[in-house]
Amino acid sequence: MKLGVFIPAYNEAATIGEVLAKIPRSIAGIQEIQVFVIDDGSTDGTAEAAEAVPSTSSKPSTSSKPPTSSKPPTSSKPPTSSKLPPRFELRPKIIRVNPNRGLANAFRVGLTTALADGADIIAHLDADGQYDPQELPKLLAPILAGTADLVTGDRQIAKRAFLGPARQYGNMLGSWFLRAYAGVQVKDVSCGFRAYSRAAAQQLEVHSSHTYTHETLIEARYKGIRVAEVPITFKHRPLSGFNAAQKAIYKKFAPIAPNTGQLGLGAFNIYKNGALTAPNSSRLTTGLHRHIYKCLRAIFAAKARYSNKSH
Repeated sequence: MKLGVFIPAYNEAATIGEVLAKIPRSIAGIQEIQVFVIDDGSTDGTAEAAEAVPSTSSKPSTSSKPPTSSKPPTSSKPPTSSKLPPRFELRPKIIRVNPNRGLANAFRVGLTTALADGADIIAHLDADGQYDPQELPKLLAPILAGTADLVTGDRQIAKRAFLGPARQYGNMLGSWFLRAYAGVQVKDVSCGFRAYSRAAAQQLEVHSSHTYTHETLIEARYKGIRVAEVPITFKHRPLSGFNAAQKAIYKKFAPIAPNTGQLGLGAFNIYKNGALTAPNSSRLTTGLHRHIYKCLRAIFAAKARYSNKSH
């Protein structure tokens, strides 16, 4: 069983090494692991930082040192393949995307690359350290057990006060909306720590240019892909993936952002009023407005697309 793990990364040179180092060297039921870093037009040396991670393998040792015991071997037969440790190379394959094309495209590239590499199970997580790579076995367990085809993490957003009210309640509201509107029975619809069976991954098609998280869950709902959700660790993340100017803007305006309900209703009303071709409209005055607007647009389009195909 081969596992492909891809990590979308944009300006994550400071954290990508630590994320790679924490990926488990051995996972029950997995014989081979291949990691890919999807470098989405980074300008801070993310790819170079990933390439600098020392190569580590759990292949059988080829050391020429003699055994410490003087006893002759009891058998000349080589060990059976079932007793060989799984193959794992820490140094990832780097897939460069230039210029930056966004998370949805990085997801498509990662999924396609892992499938082409022959992965039987595909997992992905962010490069900023907010997810714990050592929880990969927990994510893979339902697929290995044959009870699910897509497994997503539950960040337990209600407990994550460090997100701040806008992000915390925005995530909870978004998850409620997707459950009510599209029948997606998942508590946390925006989590970026997921795993897929090969069969499920081959069925997924992401049309959104903004994000994949909501569309793939809607797609799974209408294509009969079995979905499971497992609780995961979720850490506070720094302002990664931003340049200095963007960080300064965020720090200045985040504390005085309008409440999430106003943002959500405002973006929804703009969508209903037909401003589908104007994502940069002056009415979308903040990055959060634009994010909600684009998410709603992707959700409505996905439900229309996949519900029609299922009939």
